[in-house]
Amino acid sequence: MRGKKTLPLLLAVGSGTAAGRRLADLLDSGPPAPMDVPEAMRLLEETDSRRRSEEAAVRHAASALAALGGASIPADVREQWRSFITDLSRRRS
Repeated sequence: MRGKKTLPLLLAVGSGTAAGRRLADLLDSGPPAPMDVPEAMRLLEETDSRRRSEEAAVRHAASALAALGGASIPADVREQWRSFITDLSRRRS
């Protein structure tokens, strides 16, 4: 609605599906008109972009935690970062 290119939107438009192409057409001139929002949301769901975005977030959080494990930083700082990453990975919009 605000014209931001979110990961679910990018995954949907780049999905190579009919729904993704329709969504790209719908958004071609900017954010959707209020009457087009329900269709845009349906198309996002049809491309399974929410699930794929959540899976990407889990992979990135796991990668960050793994990198943190090998970082040469004080244990208390490592724990603060670990907590921060974990909290972010649980965040919902």
